[in-house]
Amino acid sequence: LDRTFDGVLVWYSLFHLAPGNQRRALRCLLPHTRPGGVLMMTIATGAGVSIGDWRGERLYHASLGEEAYAAILDNAGFIRANREGRPETGSTAWMLRRRMDHQL
Repeated sequence: LDRTFDGVLVWYSLFHLAPGNQRRALRCLLPHTRPGGVLMMTIATGAGVSIGDWRGERLYHASLGEEAYAAILDNAGFIRANREGRPETGSTAWMLRRRMDHQL
């Protein structure tokens, strides 16, 4: 895209990628959030891979786990501004801001 945005939304989407593909997706997505910009994303709380059920269909889920996501986001210059657990879905919603001094 060769540009940055004030906000990037990664909402209930990474779950459906294999862990290695999640890491690649984040390397591609995160640089598009400008310094001072906001990133909102959902993550699964525990690390692992599972096949769930949604509306009678099998559905792939994977997660790197909170610690791995936190390390990736910190390394990319993000600070967590808010975190809200969603026990009914096994996920957590994070709102983060990219540090102003982070070099793209």
